[in-house]
Amino acid sequence: MRVIETRTEDWPDLLLLDEKRGLCVMDIAGEDMDVGGRAPVIRLNRKVANLRQDAPELEDLPVVRRIVAPAQAPEGSALLLSAADVQGGRWAEAWPPSLVAVDALRRLEQRLTPALLFPEVPVRSLDDPNAEERAHYRLRLDAAQADVAMRNVRDVAVVHGPAGSGKTLVLAARARWLATSHPDWRIQVLCYNRLLVPHLRRLLADTPSVQVSTFGRFAQVLGHRIDLRDELHSEMDLGRAIRRGITPSIDGLLIDEWQDFFPAWTRFALASLRPGRGGAMLAGDPVQALYRDGDARNALAGRAIDELQLNIPYRSTREILDVAAALDPTFTVTGARHAPDGEPVDLIWAEKPVSQALAVAEDIRLLLDQGQRKPHEIGVLVAFKRGIGAVARALDEANVPYQIARSWEPDSYQPSKPAVTVMTVHSAKGYEFAVVFLVGLEGLPAPDGTIETARWGRVGYVGATRARDQLLITYSKDSYYLDRLRSLEGDIRRWTWPDDYPEGA
Repeated sequence: MRVIETRTEDWPDLLLLDEKRGLCVMDIAGEDMDVGGRAPVIRLNRKVANLRQDAPELEDLPVVRRIVAPAQAPEGSALLLSAADVQGGRWAEAWPPSLVAVDALRRLEQRLTPALLFPEVPVRSLDDPNAEERAHYRLRLDAAQADVAMRNVRDVAVVHGPAGSGKTLVLAARARWLATSHPDWRIQVLCYNRLLVPHLRRLLADTPSVQVSTFGRFAQVLGHRIDLRDELHSEMDLGRAIRRGITPSIDGLLIDEWQDFFPAWTRFALASLRPGRGGAMLAGDPVQALYRDGDARNALAGRAIDELQLNIPYRSTREILDVAAALDPTFTVTGARHAPDGEPVDLIWAEKPVSQALAVAEDIRLLLDQGQRKPHEIGVLVAFKRGIGAVARALDEANVPYQIARSWEPDSYQPSKPAVTVMTVHSAKGYEFAVVFLVGLEGLPAPDGTIETARWGRVGYVGATRARDQLLITYSKDSYYLDRLRSLEGDIRRWTWPDDYPEGA
């Protein structure tokens, strides 16, 4: 039996798929709902109707309905179940066998949670006992993500979602789906960060017909040069490209990190699309814009736009998202309450930056020596490039294997290499690590109402939300953002280097 939690208010709360019985849809009644009345039944029937409209496979399957009562279910009711009945499995005795169209059942499962699994490229204690359970939770698209990935896009679809909601995974899944459905189509994936290109290529390694590149490389392949540094110059270059002619040669377009694209880049990419094919899907989050603050939507004037929303942040734990939101009220992540629970975030004080690097190296050595993590699951993200040298020297002294990921050498970075990754926060966009050490947050300027300081403030948010399971933040002095974090309770553990570390550290 396959159990699917839908996590959407439009469908029943639970779907149970059984090859010998068919489909059972379950709805969990609220504490204030009269389970003896008609309201729960009407609500469930409405949700089944929504599901039937979204998943036509239901027409070929036997469907039974059940409502889970908050307390004891009334005697003699086959429709109403108690939580104890569900947990103990006794309710299934009243679910009779039936003739099931197994192919329809499997198509339904594929639609709800398609098997698009991507490889992971995953004294004082750093234990995280529930990490494996959370990893399984993250690597399969849920129904909402699958719906976005396999949607029929008329022209342009804009995918919104907070950090960790699966935007990159959904784009990769869509690229796979388009390439599989239309082997003769040319599918193009674009992103801003050069270091993200190898990662996306690994996700799509089994679909060689999908091309992945930065925008600059894409424009060059099409025979045009569009400026990558100045927005005004990029508009001028676009004008020249239009006058020369941009040949539509792409059947499906997907853009990741869209919030960092100049409008001219978007218009150029859209001009390369063949109409009536796979359309364009653009994914981004303005809160993660580290390079520009313009309105990317200016590039979509006159286009038919589908607005799509991903609401559930799967990557980071609730504690990590709470800490990221504490950096600035505008960073609050919608849907954070649905995120998995994890360990508190560690806030580590050391006397000076070089001491911060020593604390980081010692924590990593402990994680590796105790078998808590593998080297490639750990990332050290620095807010400023100047912090990389001290971290590298400390890792050398601690005999910790590491690699420095540099944006100008994207092909030399190997995420699966058995080594800790050291990189800037800017270079880390699109990546994630089981454990993140965030260094240099104290150097970020306090917000003063200017665009520049607002953009620097997002560095802390982006860095924190690269962490899946554990986040450790080091600092040596007071700052606007550290003051906000120190005021937190519950989600933060405070430590001092070297006093709180094991003897001999």
